[in-house]
Amino acid sequence: MNLLHLKYAVEIEKTRSMNKAAENLFMGQPNLSRAIKEL
Repeated sequence: MNLLHLKYAVEIEKTRSMNKAAENLFMGQPNLSRAIKEL
């Protein structure tokens, strides 16, 4: 786990949506899901 993964988790919580969080983080939703699984 690193700070980037925590940033992803915070963005998901903030937006309440994986798709919106991925969009805000300028990444694809599958990549975001993969990063969260690594937590």
